Amino acid sequence: MKKMIEVIVAVTEVLVNGKQVAMELNK
Repeated sequence: MKKMIEVIVAVTEVLVNGKQVAMELNK
């Protein structure tokens, strides 16, 4: 169960980072 939470957190961080990169590229 704990492993699943760690995976979800990691995926969320990747999505947030990707969104920030996309915003930078769109400038």
